[in-house]
Amino acid sequence: MLYFRRLWNILVMAPTVPRARSFIYSILIAFLPAAVLGALFHDKIKQYLFESPTVIAIALVIVIVLLAVIPSLLDYPQGRDKDESDRPAPTPLKPDDRHDDHSVDLAA
Repeated sequence: MLYFRRLWNILVMAPTVPRARSFIYSILIAFLPAAVLGALFHDKIKQYLFESPTVIAIALVIVIVLLAVIPSLLDYPQGRDKDESDRPAPTPLKPDDRHDDHSVDLAA
């Protein structure tokens, strides 16, 4: 639900806004190889990755170690320049006024 409104606006804008169409095409192109490989190797993936407690435990340990180590390797900026603090963060796509959603928020 976090990104539903943003993604819905992109989907609604796709027929008229080239950047929205480009975003949708990019997502589909990125998704297709994983879907095709998953369909082709479904039985092997299920057999070796999901039915072996050893593989699941090793993967869990690797993910925990990566989550602990990677942030310390990255160089995060400690602060922002004063010039940048007044500037709003860029957004990739902004819906125009005719597509604003003024409906009731069901999550509230």
